[in-house]
Amino acid sequence: MEKKRVLVSGQTYAKDNRKYVDAIAEKYQTEIIYNPNPGAMKEEQLIAAINENQAKGLLVYSSSDEVTEKVLTSCPTLKVISRHGVGLENIDQEAAARCGIAISNTKNSHDYEAVADWVFAAMFDLSRNLRFYDQELKEGRWTRCQSTNLWGKTLGITGYGRIGKTVARRAAAFHMRVMVLHPHSGNEAGAPDYIEFASLDEILREADFLSLHSIVTSSTRGMIGKKQLDAMKPTAFLINSGRAALVDQEALVEALKNHTIGGAAVDGFTNEPATGDPLMDPALTNVLVTPHVGIYTEEMLREIDILAMENLVSHL
Repeated sequence: MEKKRVLVSGQTYAKDNRKYVDAIAEKYQTEIIYNPNPGAMKEEQLIAAINENQAKGLLVYSSSDEVTEKVLTSCPTLKVISRHGVGLENIDQEAAARCGIAISNTKNSHDYEAVADWVFAAMFDLSRNLRFYDQELKEGRWTRCQSTNLWGKTLGITGYGRIGKTVARRAAAFHMRVMVLHPHSGNEAGAPDYIEFASLDEILREADFLSLHSIVTSSTRGMIGKKQLDAMKPTAFLINSGRAALVDQEALVEALKNHTIGGAAVDGFTNEPATGDPLMDPALTNVLVTPHVGIYTEEMLREIDILAMENLVSHL
């Protein structure tokens, strides 16, 4: 029997995990074609690779892969798309439905635990000046200055899904006050006693840390702009482990330059790879930037690699 072919768009598919992924493919009589080029795949690259290999499945590795209507209508062999991750904003879902192409993601993974780890790592770094102390000592200076606790502080959270709930639970363990943007979705029913649901204006006014976990929609895009940043405490920290589109990036850069807020931590960017982004200006010492690594732990990558491939080949 001839094997079915699937295209994996990301060259960065963890090499140590390929033995697990290859075993899944073998079980389902599937041949995996890996993208040989670095970076996300553009529209024409996807069309050429899918059609050249007569691929029936596509594993979308990057949120920057251009899975447009043109791709979907130009690839008649394509039947299933599996997203390595949760976000589907770079996949034209309406066009896929019209073409009869099924879409899945890895929402059933434990990636939210890894992202929550990153959120707390960022909050500790910003609140305790860890990078500053490290650099000072390495340059021969014994410098100490006051920092701030997490204990007893107020954490504001937007987005009360898996990640938001996990961050809230951990914050409660640190005896933080936890304010959550009212979800208007029924998720507040049965919420733990430590959760205070509030409006965004209330959260901006009270929060010492603001952690963004909302999905990107027409109503959340740019939800944190100049007005919202101006409303935050001058000592408050903005933590964005989610999509860059939630924040007006120009307004954030200005707020950091002017010390309108205490600082920020950012893990996602408008265009990735994001070398040269204004947030990476070395003069901005009050911002922590990381290259979209919230889920990049050995354990989570293995789980997501396996789940994404199982989602793909089991539905061909």
